[in-house]
Amino acid sequence: MKKIVITGASGLVGFHMRCAFHAINCALNFKGLENKYEIVAVDRQLFNDSPALVEALRSCDAVVHLAGVNRASPDEVANGNQRIATRLIECLEKAGSTPHILYSNSTHALGYTGYGKGKRDAATILAD
Repeated sequence: MKKIVITGASGLVGFHMRCAFHAINCALNFKGLENKYEIVAVDRQLFNDSPALVEALRSCDAVVHLAGVNRASPDEVANGNQRIATRLIECLEKAGSTPHILYSNSTHALGYTGYGKGKRDAATILAD
């Protein structure tokens, strides 16, 4: 079974991502087969609890990184997205996990707004 961690799991895209994985598991169960995915939902509260976040990331196969800041001052948005990406990487290192990371970036990353800068910088942090 693949362990998939979804950050921003209580947001719009995160909710639908969880539903899609759940539907795959349900279809397999209907056929009498084992679940293919263990889904770990990471929300804002878990990002504020280092030991819990490290445990959630332990032995994961993939992280779908949807968490981010998009409603605040330009500086808070830029810094918030960088901070979240940095925290994710720090906790992955503490967990000893090296999963595939799928990052939900934005076309705004090409622009010069606080949101664009934050998304662009978060992508760089995750890529490094």
